[in-house]
Amino acid sequence: MSQSYQAQQAQNHAKMVGRNPWLALLVLCMGFFMILLDTTIVNIAIPSIIDGLKAGLDQ
Repeated sequence: MSQSYQAQQAQNHAKMVGRNPWLALLVLCMGFFMILLDTTIVNIAIPSIIDGLKAGLDQ
């Protein structure tokens, strides 16, 4: 391998390392948002589900 190729690979790796923490943070925030959204939807739907199944809170 040539010196310039190795230098270019090292430079590309340095760019990726600097960007990855922000990308990871973005992905984690989006995942947390999806969990909150899903929980909210389920909690809003629970009374309708109970009525539809003709069930009480103790069942």
